[in-house]
Amino acid sequence: MELKQKGNDATIGAFKQLKVSLIWQSAVDLDLMAFYKTKDGRTGGVYSDNYSGGSLGDLNRFPFMQLSGDEGVGAVGGDNREELRITNLNEIEELNIVAVNFTDASSNSDKVFADYDAVVEVMTDKGDSHTVALDSRQSGSVAVLCMFKSEFIGASLVNNSEVLRFDQFRSTIPGASALKLSSKVVLKQKGEKTTLSGKDFQAQLRWKTAVDLDLHCFYRLKSGTDASPPSPSVLKRLFKERGEAGGEGHIYFSNRGSKTSTPWIFLDEDAGIGDVAGDNEENIYFTQIDRIEHALIVANIYNKPNSNFSTYDGLVIVRVGGQEIEVPLTENKTGSWCVIARIDNSNSNGSPQLINVNKTQSSKPSINQFL
Repeated sequence: MELKQKGNDATIGAFKQLKVSLIWQSAVDLDLMAFYKTKDGRTGGVYSDNYSGGSLGDLNRFPFMQLSGDEGVGAVGGDNREELRITNLNEIEELNIVAVNFTDASSNSDKVFADYDAVVEVMTDKGDSHTVALDSRQSGSVAVLCMFKSEFIGASLVNNSEVLRFDQFRSTIPGASALKLSSKVVLKQKGEKTTLSGKDFQAQLRWKTAVDLDLHCFYRLKSGTDASPPSPSVLKRLFKERGEAGGEGHIYFSNRGSKTSTPWIFLDEDAGIGDVAGDNEENIYFTQIDRIEHALIVANIYNKPNSNFSTYDGLVIVRVGGQEIEVPLTENKTGSWCVIARIDNSNSNGSPQLINVNKTQSSKPSINQFL
């Protein structure tokens, strides 16, 4: 049965398991979530663990619901489907099922859900199916799709069909205040990617173990961009690290670059010298991403050619447009160089992409090696 109008409801009755599916093919990152209020006043949510504090839930203990995972990360089109299974609503007074448009919410876009092709399907263990289409023309990045209520005769399903701005959603839906856009995304697997918004961003390398890690950036500027690098130091001349003709260069501890001139890439400091443990952190700032065609974000284990990155606790966080993107250093092959991520800004009609590479090698990498 299709619940077409706001306020339409359907009696679910007693059940052993419900399945709620969010289905779409458009190139957009939608997230299926559930937020609840219990009969004794507790609130909470079940949503992707790619968000800080997120949990996929559990079917065998409270909250007796579980999310399948996070699809469409990086606004990837195709057969995207997220599923939420529910086995018990006895403790729940109100359960709101929502779809968050992370792509538009993180970029403050005014697009509407009707621009995409998403639909929500609720199926009972008896084979009954109920659908709610995401076809609202109201602007907003969160669609409050439907609500389950626990009643004497069992659960009932109500079509809410309400679209809210992200800040409205966090302040009005019980349990939603804990959700923060800035915590997502985690690029866990090689090849996973996401879109970068804005002209400037920051790449941060963090680690605590007693090892000297160094953050590097190998870059290629776009054609026609002033490729003359800042005046090199004596050490830079000795090691021939000056930016090459064609706008290529290398930012690292002996050539820290510049925020205000070519190459518009700057390394702030060299941390962990002498294998010192603690809250080590190095940052590379990109201030004019529109001038950069390709870049590699790279970590090097200083003076340890046979090391293994997975034995340390290194993590790169890219901050852009109020968003944080995590890329863990998980490669377990031996090598002192790890190409963590690649920035591809070669498409003149599209936004730059951040792509998880996580490739370890013994020799210094180059741009051409990853194109």
